[in-house]
Amino acid sequence: MPSHSKVRNLVEPLEKTHKEELNQCAGTMQKYYFPPCGYKEKPQSKSSRQGEILYKERQCMECHMIQGRGGELGPALDGIGGHRTNAWIKARLADPEKQMKDHPAYFGGRPNVMPHPEISKGDALLISSYLLTLKEPDIGFKVYAHQRVQTAKDLPKINWQPLPKGELSDKGKELFSSMRCYTCHSIDGKGDRFGPDLAGVGARIEEKQLDKLLSGTLRSSVMRKQTRNLSKEQASMLKAFLLTLPVAPLTQRLM
Repeated sequence: MPSHSKVRNLVEPLEKTHKEELNQCAGTMQKYYFPPCGYKEKPQSKSSRQGEILYKERQCMECHMIQGRGGELGPALDGIGGHRTNAWIKARLADPEKQMKDHPAYFGGRPNVMPHPEISKGDALLISSYLLTLKEPDIGFKVYAHQRVQTAKDLPKINWQPLPKGELSDKGKELFSSMRCYTCHSIDGKGDRFGPDLAGVGARIEEKQLDKLLSGTLRSSVMRKQTRNLSKEQASMLKAFLLTLPVAPLTQRLM
């Protein structure tokens, strides 16, 4: 199993840094600095402590980071109270679909690619109370740019054909579903998820590279956790399924 200790987090809360690290030039830097907004965190209370327990029980850290620990699919939550109100956080937790319908201009008509699990208004209130106690980093955040996502124009194998489906790929499809990979990855070329669309992934990635990715050599902490727990047999199943996915029609890929 490969080492993951050298894989850098995409988001780093800063308590101290060198001034030269904060210099940026749009379009040329691989990292970006987001200064603190001056948020003063709320004091802890009985409600916030209950909310912290719920936050852990619902495994919110799978997608969100606090103090440099957790996932990177959703925004880091340090100092979230400086950017979102209590009412906004509660609505986002309790009924994100309704919130997006109520504020279409804010969300720009985008689909809700990061749905939260169904949660009661009471639990949402407790978790929000906890989030408002989170201190923002003293200096801010350093956010590393994502690797450039390949587009239809980048496809190196124009004549690539997906592999035929079989027993192994069928098992991989079931595993893809049971692991809820569809939450972050579309497979039809629409690209309406947080992660890269996987339609025609075999045309963009060599099999050896795909093996490497499925073994856990990924920048996303959530994906590292998902893949490094795979057995060799499970990784083979997923690879077999992914290689059956055809390239999406050109018009759909360029949407």
